[in-house]
Amino acid sequence: MKSIMVIMTFLFFAGYSNNTTISGYTSDTNYGLVFFDGNWNDALEKAKDESKLIFLELHASWCNVCKRLKENTFTDREAGDLYNANFINMALDGEKGEGKVISSKTSTDNQCTL
Repeated sequence: MKSIMVIMTFLFFAGYSNNTTISGYTSDTNYGLVFFDGNWNDALEKAKDESKLIFLELHASWCNVCKRLKENTFTDREAGDLYNANFINMALDGEKGEGKVISSKTSTDNQCTL
């Protein structure tokens, strides 16, 4: 139920998107979600230091929904303002490295998870 609410929230923000595309999960623009550039343990430490939760996006290179989230929702100014202020945002490939390890510990059946 919780994951459905998160997905619905992102779909809501996607409707208000400016349709700016980005090549990766970090952007040169001054808006949108800013994703932490480091490993999981560093993200945990930063979240603890800043008293924030971690927003984790697990994606796969073949996932079209993930690509649309990256291009439309994660570049949205309002979503960026909300998530950057309240979360340490982290995006990992659910099929590689740390992302694969974390993905194996989630209770979902899909590689793509918010």
